[in-house]
Amino acid sequence: MNAEPQHGAEPVAPGFWMTILGAILAVIAPLAGFLGGSSTGAVARENALGLWLLVGLVIGGLGVLVAFVGAQRWWRATH
Repeated sequence: MNAEPQHGAEPVAPGFWMTILGAILAVIAPLAGFLGGSSTGAVARENALGLWLLVGLVIGGLGVLVAFVGAQRWWRATH
């Protein structure tokens, strides 16, 4: 067991956090779009819920793009 104090966290490879945040955005954004649409009463209006969901899907698609670019940076930094 190492009793020496840690002097700061070990830095992560470039692109790691970009990949993590992009993946989280890709998963959460469509759910948030559906939740936002249903909480504003868009279910009663025609096509309004679909618009909210479409916006969530577009933002989720941008999250996938961010995660992909981050994964490329991460891959190139570690290989």
